[in-house]
Amino acid sequence: MGLRIFRRHRPAASPYRSPEGREELRRSVSRVVVTDATGAGRDAAAAVEEARAALRRIIAEALLMQDFAEDILEGVHAQRPLDELGRPGQVLVDRFAALKGQLPRGTGDPQLERRREVVARVLDHHAMMLAAALDLTAVSTRSERSGQQLERIDGLGAPAQWLRSVAAELDEEVEAAPVGERRQPG
Repeated sequence: MGLRIFRRHRPAASPYRSPEGREELRRSVSRVVVTDATGAGRDAAAAVEEARAALRRIIAEALLMQDFAEDILEGVHAQRPLDELGRPGQVLVDRFAALKGQLPRGTGDPQLERRREVVARVLDHHAMMLAAALDLTAVSTRSERSGQQLERIDGLGAPAQWLRSVAAELDEEVEAAPVGERRQPG
C-alpha cells in the first residue's frame, strides 16, 4: 500500500525557495496529514478484518440463496412450468450477480484474496447455471434435446461445496481467534 503525497505546484520563482520564505511556510502550515492509497488513513489489519467480515456476510447470504437455487433446479429437472420457476429463478440470478459486485477487493491479504476469487467464481457459476436452466425450460417443449438436457440437471454441483468450504475456513479462523479479538459477521 503506497503513500500518496499531495503537493501543490509552485512556480520556479517561488517565495518559499528562500530561507525566509521557508520559515514563513512553516509558520503557516497548521498540520500535515498522510493517508494510505485509499484515502482512508486506517490500519491495514483493520481493513483486512473489515473485508473478512464483509466476505462472511456475503457467503452467509449466498449459502441461503444456494438452497433456494437448488430448489429451483430441482423444479427444472422435474420439468415444472416456467411460469412457476421463472420469476424466483431470475431474482436469484440477479442477486448472485449483485453479491459478486459487493465482494471486497484489494485487501493485500493473499489468503483472503484467494477466498474472494473462489466465491466470485461460485457466484458466477450459480447465476449462469440458473439462467441456463431457465432458458432450457423455456425451449424444452420445442426441442427433444433440450428436454434431455433438463433431465441431466442435478443441482449446483461442486461449486456449491466450494462455497461451503470457504465458509467453514472463515468460521474456523473466527473460532481460533482469541476471545477478545473475535468479530461476528454483521
